[in-house]
Amino acid sequence: MSKKSIASFYTFRLLSCLWFVAWALTLTGCATLPKNFDRPVSVSLPEPHINELGRHIENDAMAHPGMSGFYVLNSNIEALVARGMLAQVSEKTLDLQYYIFKGDESGALVLSWVLEAAERGVRVRILLDDLGQAAKDSQLVLLSSHPNISVRVFNPFAQRSGLKTDFLFDLGRVERRMHNKSFIADNSAAIIGGRNIGNEYFTVPGARTFLDLDVLTVGPVVKDISTSFDAFWNSEWAYPVEVLHKKSPTPEQFNEAQEWVKEKREGLINSPYREAVINSNLYQNATKREFNFLWASNNYYYDRPEKIGVRKGDKVKLLSTDLRSLFKNVKSEFVIVTPYFVPTESGVEFFTKLRERGVQVKVATNSLATNDVWVVHSGYAPYRKDLLSQGVQLYEMKSSAFHKYREAFRKYVEVDEVRLHIKAIVLDRRYVIMGSSNFDPRAFDYNTEIGLVIDSPELADQMLGGFDKLIAPENGFRLFLVDEQDDSGRVRQKVRWETVEDGETVIYKDEPGAGFWRKFGAWFVRVFPIEGKL
Repeated sequence: MSKKSIASFYTFRLLSCLWFVAWALTLTGCATLPKNFDRPVSVSLPEPHINELGRHIENDAMAHPGMSGFYVLNSNIEALVARGMLAQVSEKTLDLQYYIFKGDESGALVLSWVLEAAERGVRVRILLDDLGQAAKDSQLVLLSSHPNISVRVFNPFAQRSGLKTDFLFDLGRVERRMHNKSFIADNSAAIIGGRNIGNEYFTVPGARTFLDLDVLTVGPVVKDISTSFDAFWNSEWAYPVEVLHKKSPTPEQFNEAQEWVKEKREGLINSPYREAVINSNLYQNATKREFNFLWASNNYYYDRPEKIGVRKGDKVKLLSTDLRSLFKNVKSEFVIVTPYFVPTESGVEFFTKLRERGVQVKVATNSLATNDVWVVHSGYAPYRKDLLSQGVQLYEMKSSAFHKYREAFRKYVEVDEVRLHIKAIVLDRRYVIMGSSNFDPRAFDYNTEIGLVIDSPELADQMLGGFDKLIAPENGFRLFLVDEQDDSGRVRQKVRWETVEDGETVIYKDEPGAGFWRKFGAWFVRVFPIEGKL
C-alpha cells in the first residue's frame, strides 16, 4: 500500500471515529431527568434524642448552658472510630451526607454500621452527590431496598450510563456539586469537616493518605446541622435513587451485597489496622465512657441547596457571604490551611487590605508535588509573588512530611504518599472555622459547602499548635522572594523554597519534589481561562 493510500485509509478511519462519536452524542445527549415523581418529605427529630452518648455527657452539657461540645478529630483513625461510635449508639435516626463515598474497605465498614443500625430499627437517610459517589444506581437501589434505609442522589446526571454527555449539553448545571460532609446521629451528635468516605481519609491501607480534619460535636449546634441536612434532603435537587433506576433488586442480590460488605469488613478487622483502631485515644476513652469535649459558643453556616441553580444576580443565602463579613472584622491574625488555594485577584486584594491594617496572614497549602489535583496549582502559582510581596507568609507541604510519624505507623499501615486535605481557619487566636470549604472559586461560587465557627481561644491555641507542626521545616517549605539579575541586566523577583534536610538548610529554585510532566502540566493549563472553575 502506498503512503498516499495509507494516509487516505487513516483519514477515513479518523473521520469514521469522529462521525461515530458525534452519532453517539446525538443519541445520548438528549437524556433528561425524570419528572412528576414522588419525593416524600422527611425531617429530623423535632428534639435531640438522648442516646447512650448523650447520657454520658448530660452533666457536662448542663454545666455549659447554650454551648455545644467539640472534639477535634485530627487523627484519621479517630475519625473512623467516631463514625463507628455514632452509628452504634444511634437509636432513632442516622443521616449521612457526602460528596464522595467509595466502595472500598472503609466504605464497606461504614455501610456495615449503617445496615446494623437499620436492622435495629434506626431510620437511615443517605444523601450523596452524584459526581462523587462511586456506586452504580443498581447498588444504591440495593441499599435503599432495606425498609429502614432511604438513599437520594443530589444533582444527578441525566445520562446514567456510558459517556457523561451532560458535561457537553448541561455543563452549567452538572459542574455545580454538593460538597457537604456530615454524619448525624439522633439529632444529638454530628461529625462535620473535610473527610469524605474512602480509605485515604482514614489511613486504611492504600497508595496514599490525606492529612485531614473533622470535628465531633454535641449540643445545640447539631440541630442546625440537621436543619441543613433536611434542606438538602427535601430539595428539588435530591432524587430518590429508585426514580433513577426503576429495576427492583431481588432478595438474592441483597444477600450478595451483604456478603460483599461482610467480606470487605472482615478483611479490615483481621488486619494490623485493627490494632491501630483499638490503641487510638478515642477508642480507649469511648470504652471507658470518658469523653473530653471542649464547650464553646458557635455559629453554623451553610449554602442553601438553591445555590446549585443560582444565576448571576440571584439572591441566595451563601456561606461565603457569612464568612466574608466575619473576615472583614479580623484585627491581628488570619491563619488558613487549605489543600486547594486559588486566591484570584480579588483574594490578593483582600489579603493586601488585611496586611495594610497590620494583620498577620499565614497560609499553608499543598506543594505541587503533594497536590492530588495538580491542575488547581495552576490557579495558585501565579499569585505567589503578589502575596509574598505584600508580606503574606506562604508555606507548602513536603512530600516527605511527617516522616517519623509514618515510620512509627508502619507496623499498622505503610503510608506511601501524604496529601494535605485540611480545611481550617483561625482568626485572632480566638475563632476557629472548620468545614467542607476550600479557599477557591469553586467553593465560593459553584459547590455547596458547610462551615462551623467556634469561639474558643483554647481550641484556637490547639489548632495553631497543629499549624506550627505542619509548617515546621521537616514537614514544609517556607516560600520567600529574591531579586535575581538576568543576562540582560534586568532584576526580576523569583520564588524560592526553604526547608531543612538532614539538619542542613536547603533552598530550592523550582517546584520541589515535582516531576517534569507535573510541572509542565501545571504551567501549560494556565493558558486556558479556567481559573474561575478551580
